[in-house]
Amino acid sequence: MRAAGVLLMPSCENGVCGTCECGFLEGQPIHRDAVLSKDARSHRFIPCVSRAKGVLRLDL
Repeated sequence: MRAAGVLLMPSCENGVCGTCECGFLEGQPIHRDAVLSKDARSHRFIPCVSRAKGVLRLDL
């Protein structure tokens, strides 16, 4: 995301603070964070540590 010019404001870059949390509109995320609940994972994403299978369209 940084390479694309998106300003990120993470405090930890380890997936434990949640400051970089954003939504996603489509795609299949691979959650590697320690902050999102099971319900939140259906529509939220922690980009500093998580990845995606294929393309993930974020709601920034």
